[in-house]
Amino acid sequence: MALELKIDITQDLETGESIRIDDITGNYTPSNTGGYGFPNTSINAVTKTRFLFRSYLTTQQAENVTECIPNVEYQVTGTGSGVVEVDGKEFSLGDVFILEADGTPTIPSGLYVTQTGAYAVLPTFLPTDGNVEFTPAEIGINQLTFPDSAYQTTYEIYTTEYLEGASFPAGTYIVSGTSLDVIEVASTGFQYRVGEVFTVGSTDTFTNVSGTNSVAFQDSTVTEDFPLFYDSWTAYKTVEQEYVNDACCNKECVEQKLFRMNATFEAIVINYQDDLNLDDSGTQGLLDEIIDLSNQQCP
Repeated sequence: MALELKIDITQDLETGESIRIDDITGNYTPSNTGGYGFPNTSINAVTKTRFLFRSYLTTQQAENVTECIPNVEYQVTGTGSGVVEVDGKEFSLGDVFILEADGTPTIPSGLYVTQTGAYAVLPTFLPTDGNVEFTPAEIGINQLTFPDSAYQTTYEIYTTEYLEGASFPAGTYIVSGTSLDVIEVASTGFQYRVGEVFTVGSTDTFTNVSGTNSVAFQDSTVTEDFPLFYDSWTAYKTVEQEYVNDACCNKECVEQKLFRMNATFEAIVINYQDDLNLDDSGTQGLLDEIIDLSNQQCP
């Protein structure tokens, strides 16, 4: 029985400038043996974590690129054959990758390197810390506050570490060490930098190209959907204050606006609480509707 990770995500609605993620997994030592023959995971066995963030807005803005930058997730798309080569690695059609250094890919005709809308974060956070906070800039958003949207985060934990020359079994691994140091995986000859993740299908080893590094096994992951709505919430509170202050000549109109805005909020919250037919586009539409309602003028 593999470990079931659980996280709780909350937004600072006072400023909109941060979100907090709590690891609420609780029992890190299930009764059965974990996958790949690894022993069960104690909370103290976790050596590394990684988060991937995306939103409806970032996926809509994703595009094909000819230059890759760190922490942004890309996928090889198109209909062509051959492989994309970048920074000592090769990727085939359908492969997804994240680099930890700038890279100029060699892209065969018919293939594309396409942003997925996801952004990777490698914090110093470990489950023993309890929780971690992120700002928009830390997850690749160039704004002071989080834009209202439907979001998704994937939380990954890594445990058992292997040093240079040691055999490690099939699975997914992250490179640990000093920033920008590089390893080379024996079976493929591909090179990976510290912070990059790779998967092997059978027992493998690696050598250090630079630095003294290790690779850590990806023990468990969990993906959580959640809405962020600081702008909508602020708009709602502004209209609410107008009603309380009797700032508008038509209180019945303002009351109707508040009712409709609140009902829309309730629909969003209930959908996410109960995982009811989550629809990122629909959520974005509801959040935009709240802003539109707040801007409607009462006679």
